[in-house]
Parts: sequence; structure tokens; C-alpha cells
Amino acid sequence: MAKKIEAGVRSADINNKLVEEILSQSNPKELFGKDGLFQQLKKRLVERILEDELSHELGYSRHSKASKQDSNRRNGTSEKTVIDDSGQKIVLDIPRDRDNSFEPQLIPKGVRRFTGFDDSVISLYARGMTMSEIQSHLEEMYLK
Repeated sequence: MAKKIEAGVRSADINNKLVEEILSQSNPKELFGKDGLFQQLKKRLVERILEDELSHELGYSRHSKASKQDSNRRNGTSEKTVIDDSGQKIVLDIPRDRDNSFEPQLIPKGVRRFTGFDDSVISLYARGMTMSEIQSHLEEMYLK
């Protein structure tokens, strides 16, 4: 059973605790650097969304034991370098399928500039949305 949040603890309090924890574990100058926490977080978040897109396309989740109806399956990943809003390069592992029919929606094939994502996530977070609400919102935006 999942742990329940203590009574009286608001999401803003949790967000502040998260910020304090991050700041206590690292040098604030390193958070925004080339290989800083925010770049790593962005990379992981984008790769996770792309994995979810492929799962939606194929009709089953990764490592699923359910029978797979189609002959098309996951076929590893391929590297793609994109440039974000700040001009920094991010090397992503883009999932692929055997039939090469998967067309990512978040970062379409042939696109090398990845703009607007940072602003979207930051604005959602600033509005008080939790990380799970942001994830749900991104799935709705990109998986439809």
C-alpha cells in the first residue's frame, strides 16, 4: 500500500522540501551547468516520454508479460543529439521499433532543435502542479 502524505502537509510544503534537499546535496552553480542536474533531469524526462509514446504506439508497456498482438516490437534505441532553448546539446536515446513505423510526437524525426519544453514544464510547476500532474498533462499533450 502506498504511503499517505502526512495530514496538514500541502504540496507547496513538499515542493519546498524538495528544493531544500536538492540544494543541500549539490552546489547551486553546478545545477545549471552543461552536465548539471537540470540537464540530466530534462534528458531523463524526455526519454521517459518517448518510451511512453512507443508503448502507446505498440499497445504494450516495456517488459510487459501480456501477449503482444502485433509482430512489431521494440528494437533498442538510437542516439540523437538535439539543441535545447539554452543552446546546450542533449544526447538522447530515442526508442525505435522493428518496422521503423514509430513517429515520435515530442521530438519528430529530423528535428534537431528542442524548444519550448523548459518553459512549459516550469510554468506548470510554478502554477502549483505536482510532478505526477505535470507528467499526466505531458502525456495528454503528446500522446493524443
